[in-house]
Amino acid sequence: MPTLEGMAPSRRSKTSARARLKTYRARRDFSLTSEPAPEVPAPRGAGGPLFVVHKHDATRLHYDLRLEIDGVLVSWAIPKGPSYDPADKRLAVQTGDHPLAYATFEGRIPDGAYGAGDSLLWEEGTFDTVPPGHASEQRARGRLHVVLRGHKLEGGWHLIRTSPMGKKAQWLCFKAKDGTERPGYDVTGEHPESVKSGQRATRGPARRTRRTAAPRAPAKPVRASRPSRAKGSARTPEALLGEVWPPMLATLAQVEATAGAGWRFEVKYAAASPCGRAMGMISPRASPPSSRFDDLIQLATSLRRHLEALGLTSVPKTSGKRGLHVLVPLAPGHTYARAGAFAHKAFEALAAEHPRLATVERSKERRGGRLYLDAGQNAWGKTVVAPYSLRALPHAPVSTPLAWSEVTPKLNPTRFTLDNVRRRLDEVGDLFAPALAGGQTLPSV
Repeated sequence: MPTLEGMAPSRRSKTSARARLKTYRARRDFSLTSEPAPEVPAPRGAGGPLFVVHKHDATRLHYDLRLEIDGVLVSWAIPKGPSYDPADKRLAVQTGDHPLAYATFEGRIPDGAYGAGDSLLWEEGTFDTVPPGHASEQRARGRLHVVLRGHKLEGGWHLIRTSPMGKKAQWLCFKAKDGTERPGYDVTGEHPESVKSGQRATRGPARRTRRTAAPRAPAKPVRASRPSRAKGSARTPEALLGEVWPPMLATLAQVEATAGAGWRFEVKYAAASPCGRAMGMISPRASPPSSRFDDLIQLATSLRRHLEALGLTSVPKTSGKRGLHVLVPLAPGHTYARAGAFAHKAFEALAAEHPRLATVERSKERRGGRLYLDAGQNAWGKTVVAPYSLRALPHAPVSTPLAWSEVTPKLNPTRFTLDNVRRRLDEVGDLFAPALAGGQTLPSV
């Protein structure tokens, strides 16, 4: 991720940028939209010119690729987003230039405004051209060869203009053959049938499990009013790595599941609010080696006792890997500060009860081999794996809600998989339902 800091461009580029942003300014009422005005201080990338991709749910959902060229963000709307397949040449319609400050914009463009809809900062990084430093000349010629350095997008891409310059010049965007391509993988979330290594599992069984299990453990109530995301770095479909922000930390959102393409979630952001609505999450995000799992079980059960002494019920679940999550259902009205303070106090008490096993010390050097209790997960932008989410590991493990009677040294989190989660739901029902009930009030800390 580039380090952003204010940096004044040269007088020549500033004048040029001001002229190129006249249309941008004319189309927007900055008293209504939260988009940055052209005079907002411009961020710059520490490692080179900036590039960003916005996922923009306007008249139609599309992806806006923006490259820093000549003091502005030159922009293309790519309906299907960039692809890692060099043979997949995607339409890229050049749109109006945007100010550099737009590189950090994220939010809702109000109804009635130009480009109305939700804009999510989907990708960010720095870029250069091949050869370096020729972005302006290549854009003018209509043949850009860029190397992107981002989180999801790495390597070379070509942008080739196919129609004359104009208001809506059309280009083609496609991956360069430079060794970084992954044929068949679509960075917007599509993927061929295989979803993991080792034992083969495909999207077909995942879809069938989702359709039959959904009535027993519906995903939508879990994600409703909670922004969701998928880990792009894992190279798997959005369905298989669904994560959810703790609601007392999140902007309010409407999340819709679309059944036809696996578990894909479109997030529509509303006004930001740090207040909780239904549920707080306390997550000892320790992922110990197997020899330490007994210690993790001991800590989790001690945390349960601590919460019960305060009159609070809790719901455990596996992370789908080697960790455990303990969730505390809360009534609406809890503030971000109150929930976060409680999580920190609870973990401090747990670490004091088990000083040889656990610590709240963030520095790895100072932990002394103890398990780290990460109350910092209850913070803006942090995530927790949603219940019943598949994980990108061999045998397709599932993040599975538990009964406290199952949280013993005999617990094996990896035994809950795509193959048996439906049968488990038939046998025990949805053990996560109490986590959505709410109704509890945190004591004063």
